[in-house]
Amino acid sequence: MQQLLSLLLPLVESFARARPPNVLILLADDLGVGDLEAYSASALVPTPAISALSAAGVRFTDAHAHPICSPSRYSLLSGNYVFRGRRPSSSWDLSGGSQLLPGQRTIAESFRAAGYATLLLGKAGIGGEVAALPDELRRSTEDDRVDWLLRRGRRLADGPAQWGFDESLSMVSGIQSPPYAWFNGSVASLPRGSRCWGTATHATRTGDW
Repeated sequence: MQQLLSLLLPLVESFARARPPNVLILLADDLGVGDLEAYSASALVPTPAISALSAAGVRFTDAHAHPICSPSRYSLLSGNYVFRGRRPSSSWDLSGGSQLLPGQRTIAESFRAAGYATLLLGKAGIGGEVAALPDELRRSTEDDRVDWLLRRGRRLADGPAQWGFDESLSMVSGIQSPPYAWFNGSVASLPRGSRCWGTATHATRTGDW
């Protein structure tokens, strides 16, 4: 036994020193298992890059997800059913915070604790909150809150930067609801002179300064 341990110990130490594998997670709205060639020979659209990723990585064949976007994102981030979050059907906008409750650990925080650098790109999609929003606007309409965010505040108080991501370039709700702007970390990425359509219900060029 001692001889066996002496043989295995260098191997274990080698694995411990080895660089951990990169982990890339893609989550897409409105995508079915039959849409990807890696899962279905009858897929209508060629997806060679995704097929290459599948061939070089791990392909899961038994998965269960909520049929709509925000609950699926929350479950992926937190490992919880959607009803364990802030709202029973998930959070979508910038009122009252994201779907994550205080103390709920995210997958990003777990990876970071294991020594990974974490990055989120694209639609965040589980709600959030505007930083330093004046009290009178908390009781106002979402259009007013978004307009103030893009014109003045330009910062989120509850977003990827607070969820364990070292870096992020994200939209709060994608193209589904305002603000229609990219956030670099917590800060609206609006270069001087740029124009950003803040809400769906008015034509004010929010962010035009």
